[in-house]
Amino acid sequence: MAERQLAAGDELYGFILEEITPLAEYQGTGYLFRHIETKMEVYQVVNEDPECFFGYLFRTLPCNDTGVAHIIEHCLLAGSERYPVHDPFMTLLKGSANTFMNALTYPDRTVYPAASPLKKDFDNLFAVYTDAVFAPLLREETFWREGVRLVCNEEGCHYEGVVFNEMLGVSADHDAIVSRSAVQALFPDNPYSFESGGDPEAIINLSYQEFRSFYDQYYHPSNAKLFLFGRMEVGEKLAYLDEHYLRTRGMLQIDSIVPLARRWDRERAVTFTSPMEEGGEEVKNASIILSWATTENDDSLSVMTLSTLVDILLGNPAAPLYKAIIDSDLASDISPESGMSAEFRQMPFIAGFKGIDPEDGEKAQNVILSTLKKIVRDGLDPELIETSLKRTRFSQLEIPGGIPTGLRALTRATRAWMVDRSPSETIELVPTLNELEKRIKRNSRYFEDWIKDHLLDNPHRILVTVKPDEEHQRRQNEAIAKRALHAAKQPGRNGMKEIIEQNKRFAAFEEERDS
Repeated sequence: MAERQLAAGDELYGFILEEITPLAEYQGTGYLFRHIETKMEVYQVVNEDPECFFGYLFRTLPCNDTGVAHIIEHCLLAGSERYPVHDPFMTLLKGSANTFMNALTYPDRTVYPAASPLKKDFDNLFAVYTDAVFAPLLREETFWREGVRLVCNEEGCHYEGVVFNEMLGVSADHDAIVSRSAVQALFPDNPYSFESGGDPEAIINLSYQEFRSFYDQYYHPSNAKLFLFGRMEVGEKLAYLDEHYLRTRGMLQIDSIVPLARRWDRERAVTFTSPMEEGGEEVKNASIILSWATTENDDSLSVMTLSTLVDILLGNPAAPLYKAIIDSDLASDISPESGMSAEFRQMPFIAGFKGIDPEDGEKAQNVILSTLKKIVRDGLDPELIETSLKRTRFSQLEIPGGIPTGLRALTRATRAWMVDRSPSETIELVPTLNELEKRIKRNSRYFEDWIKDHLLDNPHRILVTVKPDEEHQRRQNEAIAKRALHAAKQPGRNGMKEIIEQNKRFAAFEEERDS
């Protein structure tokens, strides 16, 4: 495939070429473009992969629990200016040869990825997605369907909506509450303290105006990033973007980088409740976890170090921390939330128990801390480290199916891109793995030192207890029902008369959609 001979600093279709990077791991080259007018960035990996991939990325920081970013993600692909049909996403699914199509809400960003091996199909997917993110219709009826709406009939008033119902299910799941609590309690002073997916009790308070305002705030091209991957011409989509969506939009200053959480000077503890599961009246029915805020995810070595360490400590029942949790006999199992996540700017490390007496928090914490202290004192088995490194190298270098290579590359590139650094800094794994192995050879206590510095000597940790409470579900249901009753009794605007009119409009909209 012939590539255009370009150099950093060249101007192409309203974009400046900022950087050219050889990417041996992907057998290609990375090109970072920045739009002159809007400052939108496009990162293109050009190689011979026939599965062409694109992904739009917008930093979408929640400031409450209404789940507005999640609802927008559901609504964007439900009609746009060039494609005003009710559900172009489903139309694409039926008629496309795509190998991947989705829309994904993360704690601090929203991503719209798709892939296809057929050029014409890829171009069509790209056109539909591009119009969806930059020129969506965002009909109020779509907001009611995908987000939340108040329905009133002879039996009373209640809330419905795709995201509302989805998050009702999540909020009733014990493990999901543990997972959410472990992060939200760890970062109380930044956007991670909010549920980007939405809490049902807050979703019902979201207005259509607030929904539109959030879109206007975060979906301007100045806050957009586009990732392209595969067998394409260099800069192939730039002219299309500039002509149809960018050249008249201007530039906005958008503060959308997640701020670092303030570091704590002492440990904390907190207790949450979850619904009581059937047969869950026994004493040992809680989860207790210890959660740390560790290093930042825009450093590839930190991500690789922590992910490898998690494999060493928790990767199987014989792993030292996993074994200590089980052998303690405090609980029926290890918490499935144990591990790490690179989806947050400061990566959480979590270890804990499931099926434990909620009063055994101190005992649980002592098991985890004493095990880590013993590991630091006595050292890790070198064979355990070597095995884990081999497993890490194999897992990073294998070619797994199911998910496009472009999506995996985007996930890695995002870690630097989210803080406005070049995606090339974090897109490749092999150089990072090589560096990790070098550091371990230079310092045989590399992991032990990391445990001491970032876990044992790190006061930014919290002991989280989640215990089932038979009143939990009743309290949630009553709060939602009370809000519905209050809305229905409002005089004038937002009262029963308007609700009835909205219900009629929605029914007509759905009937038209189905016809």
